[in-house]
Amino acid sequence: MIFIFGLFKKNNPPSAEKSSQTVYAQVNGRLNIIPGSAQNIGSREEQQDAFLFSDMENRELVARVGIVAVLADGMGGLMMGRESSDLAVRTFLVEYCSKTTEETINDELLRAAQVANAAVFDMASRANLAWNTGTTLVAAVVDLDELFWISIGDSRIYLFREGTLKQLNCDHNYGNELQSQVEQGAISQEEADNHPERHALTSYIGMDYLREVDYSEQALPLKAGDRILLCSDGLHGVLSEEEMLKALSLPAPEAAELLLNLTLLKNHPYQDNVTIAILACELAS
Repeated sequence: MIFIFGLFKKNNPPSAEKSSQTVYAQVNGRLNIIPGSAQNIGSREEQQDAFLFSDMENRELVARVGIVAVLADGMGGLMMGRESSDLAVRTFLVEYCSKTTEETINDELLRAAQVANAAVFDMASRANLAWNTGTTLVAAVVDLDELFWISIGDSRIYLFREGTLKQLNCDHNYGNELQSQVEQGAISQEEADNHPERHALTSYIGMDYLREVDYSEQALPLKAGDRILLCSDGLHGVLSEEEMLKALSLPAPEAAELLLNLTLLKNHPYQDNVTIAILACELAS
């Protein structure tokens, strides 16, 4: 069984949606994992973000694959963004949760991402939209008090620990190439910062093959009090690090709600869809 939260809400009220459940998952580890989530359509006509958590109450599943959160942001301005993000998260989670105890987490994360990519590309091809639709994808797995993750595109995964916030993945966009040109002296920093294509994705789910994949090469040990934040750019493109830190010191459900409310309070006229998924690590009693 898979818990499904926050898919395709087209008429969200302008406040945090409390999609979270208080679920404590712990198998052969010393940490309880508590999820939190929130989502809003922003000022867009359609919700093109999607996210899922694995079933944290299924102890056999948790023991075999860990605890999984996955988030996708359909590419704005292109057709079938909503369908792409939905298909990507569903395909990814089903594929990853087929993992056997003999297979490594990183191998299965990569395989699940490739299967999701092929599924979205095939969907687009059948609709004569190949290369004209796609989605980002970022996923986290907590297993035995360790974090593994994978990302494609520019949705982000952060680790909050002891009052600090660290982005774990890299954005796959043209801005990276522009920054390389700045370092080589080919263009100025101002030209790079103001380039109209700096946010164009260089890798995303829905290509004929994945151009760039960012993932954890080694497991990251987790500590009590850690927060793992997955979010779409409707959040990280709006809030400052200080604002995010303020929220993430709270328990997971409250943190997700406050992050969303802080974003909506900006009253940005072009506010993108906002999606937040949190895995909070608490010491087991």
